Amino acid sequence: MGGLTFAKPGPWGSPLKVPRMPKHIYDQVRVQRHAELAKLFHRVAVPRDAPEKQDFGDIDFLVEGPRTNFSIGERIRQEISAVAYKKEASHHYAVVYPGMTDSYVQVDVEVVSGEEIFEWTNFMKSDSDLHQIIGILHRSLGLVCTDKGLHLRVQEIQTYNDAKSRLFLTRDPDAMMRFYGLDSEKYHEGFATEAELFDWIRGGRFFSYDIFRGRVDKANDPQRVQKRPMYNRFVERLTTAAEEDEEATQGPDAEIKKQWTREEVLRDALKTFHKEDEYTAMMSEHTDYINETAIWKDIRQALPIEGKSIETAMKGLKRWVDVKDGAPYVLSEALADNDPKWVLRVERDEILPWVLQNYEEIKGKEKKRATAAKAKAKG
Repeated sequence: MGGLTFAKPGPWGSPLKVPRMPKHIYDQVRVQRHAELAKLFHRVAVPRDAPEKQDFGDIDFLVEGPRTNFSIGERIRQEISAVAYKKEASHHYAVVYPGMTDSYVQVDVEVVSGEEIFEWTNFMKSDSDLHQIIGILHRSLGLVCTDKGLHLRVQEIQTYNDAKSRLFLTRDPDAMMRFYGLDSEKYHEGFATEAELFDWIRGGRFFSYDIFRGRVDKANDPQRVQKRPMYNRFVERLTTAAEEDEEATQGPDAEIKKQWTREEVLRDALKTFHKEDEYTAMMSEHTDYINETAIWKDIRQALPIEGKSIETAMKGLKRWVDVKDGAPYVLSEALADNDPKWVLRVERDEILPWVLQNYEEIKGKEKKRATAAKAKAKG
């Protein structure tokens, strides 16, 4: 899929011819460039390719820890004798294709910071679509692997804020595989065939055909089927394997594999990674958010105004109110930042009566503040 960065005209001139490489050319260029990059960085790796792959569009390097201070893009270009360079999310280089006139190999270099991130990124980028497949299979259980590590989505929070719902678990590849019940020794040994890799995935303790069949595809998953043939072959293989395995496990003596629920995975993850305190803090913040949202909804519904007036009043109530000894009061100067959480520091049954008594004064203060701010902005 790679090797297309230099397919259009650029600072390097006309489009460059970047043919796919057979394995022997790929290995030759990979070894040579690995040695050159190792002169510049403490850690250099090429994420492992998918088993049985026969040709390659580019070579992806991962590097970490510059040995000296230098301008990374240009210094790498000099070291690997690149004839063209383009900086995007990674650094892209074109180097001469061995033994082929006017042809080039695309070499991509991604720079990361820290040994831990280096090892995790190498793991995540290895074996082609492996980690996308694992992600899709375990999405409904709340597990997600990102470039930062393995996370667990807290379901209650995910409904309104996916980013905040993510509880970090680990970025240790072996710890992640142990938790999934995947054979880490087999992973490090490598897979001779794609079928072997697929069987390794379904050997995990959370895997079930029910979850596989009931997976909820995100908007980009159909594109993944088209652009990621390995994922497509995995779906086809598991569809067939499901029928074969279910036929083989009929009868009273058949072993029934545990079917994990999202709640069970959550509890097991908290215990395994010692994340109980962080989870408790997240749920406390979630409770506050739910309560705060409900109170502000009640306030909006209780105010006997509408249109621009209610918007001004709502903004004012979050900018001109503070709490002392459990009682709200109107400030003489507006807060620099809105404080919608003051409602959590007051007895709930006291909030609406106070708001109805003071909202007109607060609305007036907010209107004057906004008018002054606009005048100042106009100079």
